[in-house]
Amino acid sequence: MKFFNIALSVVSLCLLSACQGGDNSTNIELIQDMMEGPQVNSQEGVGEEGKEMGMRVPPANTVSRQFKPYPFEKNDVASADTLVSPLKTLTAAEIKDLKTVGKEKYEIYCGVCHGNQGKGDGPISAKMLKTPPNLTTDVYKGYSEGRIYNVVTNGWGLMGGYGTQVPNDNERWAIVDYVRTLQGGN
Repeated sequence: MKFFNIALSVVSLCLLSACQGGDNSTNIELIQDMMEGPQVNSQEGVGEEGKEMGMRVPPANTVSRQFKPYPFEKNDVASADTLVSPLKTLTAAEIKDLKTVGKEKYEIYCGVCHGNQGKGDGPISAKMLKTPPNLTTDVYKGYSEGRIYNVVTNGWGLMGGYGTQVPNDNERWAIVDYVRTLQGGN
């Protein structure tokens, strides 16, 4: 019991000494904005010189300036066949960069099902109910560039579209160009 009284006295003394005095000076922040972050109002610009607008809801039925709506539906093959790759109008350096991008994007988004060589033998193809097609067959070699672009953008059959994952038109056309490379063209 004596030990308990001594321990209680020591704990009480420690608690009371913690409540005593202390200074009311401003806390020093070693890492800026750690305790209280910067506030951004809903209509206030963020980023460099306020150029990016943060947390603004666009008006109804509007389209962003950066967004270019795709005019064709998933199964609109006839219209898609009229599309022509704009990559032919780019400089040699731009085309070289896009070829690298096309291969990278293909391997990320298409290669998992179609395989890195386009043979339909990607790592997840064995687990699929329907095997992805071999893109190097004559059937797919006969597809126009526009049709392949439409498939990449909107999807086809069981395949979903990748227009939102690859929003840049030139990068989607670079994927088409890479598919042509796998087919023995370019």
